Amino acid sequence: MLRRFEDGSVRFLTFSCYGRAPLLSSRAARDIVQDQLGRHVLRGQCNLHAYVLMPSHVHLLLTPSEGIKVSALLSGLKTTTARRVNELLGTAGAPFWLPGGGYDRNILTRDEYLEKLVYIHNNPVASGLVETDAEWGHSSAAAYAGMPYNGPRLSFLNIDFRW
Repeated sequence: MLRRFEDGSVRFLTFSCYGRAPLLSSRAARDIVQDQLGRHVLRGQCNLHAYVLMPSHVHLLLTPSEGIKVSALLSGLKTTTARRVNELLGTAGAPFWLPGGGYDRNILTRDEYLEKLVYIHNNPVASGLVETDAEWGHSSAAAYAGMPYNGPRLSFLNIDFRW
């Protein structure tokens, strides 16, 4: 099936650490990625709908801003975070992210959006890291649950789906 990636399309993105290693196991490493993700949102590069930072991978549900290509957005995010987390880990210059764009899917319906939202938020629970999704501090789940949230600015469900 041919996929069209149009400006304004909601996207579900997944990208993994090199060798699927748990390079984001520490809170400090995840803080770096979360901070850089928030900077991309504040610079107006995307509307972030949901996210989770796992020890070995990242899931994002977002809409790139007009004229912003996902490849450029991810390249900037991955380059900066790789350098900073490698500095933290004392592994400067080591490969950090798997090469390539990772998994990238257009979200075409409200049901698909909700399915991905639940999947993203449930990831730490399914992995046995926490008992409830809102307990994981590197996720948008707490914001959706109406609990205290200190992550990147989120754009909630009021979106226009393109089919």
